[in-house]
Amino acid sequence: MVAQKREKYLGIPVKTWDKVELISLGFVVATTARTAFETVGRKGVFGFGKSSGLVKASRLGMKPATWKEITTLSTVLGFMLVAKSAIDAIESKTNLFKKEISPGEGLTPWVYRYRY
Repeated sequence: MVAQKREKYLGIPVKTWDKVELISLGFVVATTARTAFETVGRKGVFGFGKSSGLVKASRLGMKPATWKEITTLSTVLGFMLVAKSAIDAIESKTNLFKKEISPGEGLTPWVYRYRY
């Protein structure tokens, strides 16, 4: 696809995107599991399974403020992946200007000034 031809997406090298995707996956799994454990511990599932021990275990030894930072980082990484996927989809499914459209290869005029 288009990613194989490119050197960068959103100013980040394509090789680095593999690491970003894996890190993002780890953060999403961790924050989702933590939220699920905390919710089940507080409210239960259909009223069953309430447990203060599950709520404490859901924090994995970290403070709630730390989890807020991790959730924020997870959201930012998720947004980056959605933006990358959207750019890739637009480039591969349309002939929009018959050019790549992300910063670094696309419609931004300052890119073309300094290419040659």
